[in-house]
Amino acid sequence: MTDQLDDFFADYRAGLTPEIAPAGPGAVRATVRRRRRIAATALVATAVVLVAAPVAGYAALNRGTDPAPAPAGSNTPTPEESTSTPTPSPPASTTPPPPDGRISKADLLRARVTLPDWAPDAPCAEEGARLTSVGDENGDILLTSVKYGDVDRDGAEETIALVDCVYAQTGQAQVVVFDRDAGRKIVTLGRVVATDRIVGYPTLDQVGWIKSFEPLADGGVRVTVGDVRPCCGWEEEWSQKQARTYTWQDGRFRQTGGPVRFEPNPLFTDLVVSVPDLKLMINNDGNPYGTVSVTVRNKGDLEADVSVNLELGTIEAYRIGPGWAACSSIAGVSDGPSASYQCDVDEPLAPGEERVLRFGIQAAATGPVTATGSVTVSDRPNGEYLPDQTGEDNSTQFKIS
Repeated sequence: MTDQLDDFFADYRAGLTPEIAPAGPGAVRATVRRRRRIAATALVATAVVLVAAPVAGYAALNRGTDPAPAPAGSNTPTPEESTSTPTPSPPASTTPPPPDGRISKADLLRARVTLPDWAPDAPCAEEGARLTSVGDENGDILLTSVKYGDVDRDGAEETIALVDCVYAQTGQAQVVVFDRDAGRKIVTLGRVVATDRIVGYPTLDQVGWIKSFEPLADGGVRVTVGDVRPCCGWEEEWSQKQARTYTWQDGRFRQTGGPVRFEPNPLFTDLVVSVPDLKLMINNDGNPYGTVSVTVRNKGDLEADVSVNLELGTIEAYRIGPGWAACSSIAGVSDGPSASYQCDVDEPLAPGEERVLRFGIQAAATGPVTATGSVTVSDRPNGEYLPDQTGEDNSTQFKIS
């Protein structure tokens, strides 16, 4: 290949040398031969370039993938491979999510549920109890309100319900939390709070009424409670109301906020009664007779519609004398003797007023009689009883002889 290149460049130099070739066929043939040699030499050179270029490129690529050799005497350290053990990824959690405790009102009404204990006098079921949206009969359990909140802070909401055991015009109420177990069955988590009695008036340490409740964002339940349940002549606005907070702790609900007892309700009645012993006299027919003097004082801040219940023990007696005219109505035998009478006083007692009522009686039997009688007074607007601040002084006993 080198000889061919030498010939090519020699011919090229010869072509540039000013030389006049003799005319004629010989000169033409010489020119043609020279041109053929130049063309052949050019083709060979082109082929050499075409073959050498890919080989050089491939060699350059191979050299690019290898690290350059370090110069002589270089102290460049060789990188070491890491020997640390990689931290394994934490295993996926196998704990199932908590059951969804949101139970619709319709589902609660269809199910049989377990309820916490009612008061001893309550006529309502506890095991396998059925709830109702309309409580008409004694023993019905009225589902009053349903709301939702994560009370046990497990990430799923539970169902909070206000239920009411119907008893006459009153009843007992409690706030209860329901949940579902892993099998989707409705279960009872616990009771938040309940009223303490189904009959009578609660003490200042007891809850007489549950007005409403509200779940809180932190899992607590705020309950609005009252000292007296509106009923039987007692208006709702007369009840003292408090907001108390209850929280699920150690497997039960505990009060964690709000007052723990009520102050005396200034709207309660405060009546006091006293009766002296009665000494009977004998009339011409041999029948014992006399007058029971009943002193009633209104110590409260409101006027009182007083009702007096008179019990004569073992003595049956007729009503006699003008004192009974102070009664707007009298419960008892109207045309015969009775051992018990109830007088609804026709005029209310003003705050601070004291009044003496005189009830004449005549025993149906003849001859001397002895017995122990009693008098109880109460405030009964519209014929219904109102609570008294101190019920102990609403009754008294007296001797009859």
